[in-house]
Amino acid sequence: MGQRLSDGLLAIPIQACVKLTILTALPQGTIITAASFHGEANVWFATGRINTKSADGKCVEYFVKYAAGSLAQHLIGSEYHCAEKMHSVALKSTPRPISWGDLDVGPIVQGYFLVLEFVPFSDEELPDPGKVAALVADLHIASHRKELKFGSPIPTFDGILCHVDGWEDTWPKLFSKILSRAYHYDELTNGTSLELQKAYRLTQGFIIPRLLSQLTRNGKGLEPCFIHGDLWEGNFGTHRVSGQLYSFDSNGYYARNEMELAYWTKKHHNMHRREYCKEYFRYFPPSDPVEEVEDRLRLYSLKPYLMYSAHARGHFTRDRALETMQYLITEYVPDNDSIQQGHDQRISEIGEYSDEILDTIEQVTQEEMREDGDSDLSKRPE
Repeated sequence: MGQRLSDGLLAIPIQACVKLTILTALPQGTIITAASFHGEANVWFATGRINTKSADGKCVEYFVKYAAGSLAQHLIGSEYHCAEKMHSVALKSTPRPISWGDLDVGPIVQGYFLVLEFVPFSDEELPDPGKVAALVADLHIASHRKELKFGSPIPTFDGILCHVDGWEDTWPKLFSKILSRAYHYDELTNGTSLELQKAYRLTQGFIIPRLLSQLTRNGKGLEPCFIHGDLWEGNFGTHRVSGQLYSFDSNGYYARNEMELAYWTKKHHNMHRREYCKEYFRYFPPSDPVEEVEDRLRLYSLKPYLMYSAHARGHFTRDRALETMQYLITEYVPDNDSIQQGHDQRISEIGEYSDEILDTIEQVTQEEMREDGDSDLSKRPE
């Protein structure tokens, strides 16, 4: 088992990390009164809570996350970017990002930190469906943009794997590339499955064009909005006193709003109850064709299934991805021996995506992971 990204810093008390660098990122005049580890153990990061007094004597608390290595720099920077975007459009429902930067702990280990507003959460296991729907709908409405570009200005990460990098003109093309990344990450972790490979190719060649190319609302083309990107139950928290619902740990990008609901159909998380989607659709009715919305959500669920499997060797989510593909293929792919005909260009494009993406994957999984002393992705903090 390789080192975790944060192992180089776990040996250093959080108090030392705070005094070395993080204090300089806090408002001028801040005095740190206490610092301690906080939150559940994480495979890749160390997390803590900082108690301070501000220049005017008020008690202020901060949440800090930190890790070591060159990959950590990308992860921390990306998370800060997403947190900043979330807070700019959903001011009351996401912790305020304070700063991120280098954590100078010596000549051998280079660390990186992220500081956020500290929010005291209750022990509530599942968030209220009505509050979730209102929070997510507010985010999507506030971040709606008329520019028909889908993606992100910087690389964003699902776990420690880049899932979105750059812009595409259409949603089907971006989702196709997202799914291509997820599939190849999974293949690197779990090896090639000919059955999964065949289903994946049919999904790319038939299912994505069939379900995503004709999406409209009120007869108009669909415009992107910013999605959180990772809305499972572990990334929600309810304020212990006010009852305000918060979301955090975003890996967001500009997408179709229904993509956000992908995690609410996955049975290995606890938010797969129909109430969550039902409540959300009160704010944002399904796109046309409405009767295909459940199959679109099945299609979108392939990304989190395969990304989870890529982080957790041998996990059953790979089988779930295959089962979902096979269901969609049965529903939408012509049942004949010449189904590849007429789709050569589409398959060629997928191959081009794969070559480009595999370069990125190899760099992350071999060079950066080796540098950080961790080539084992078999544990994921969800």
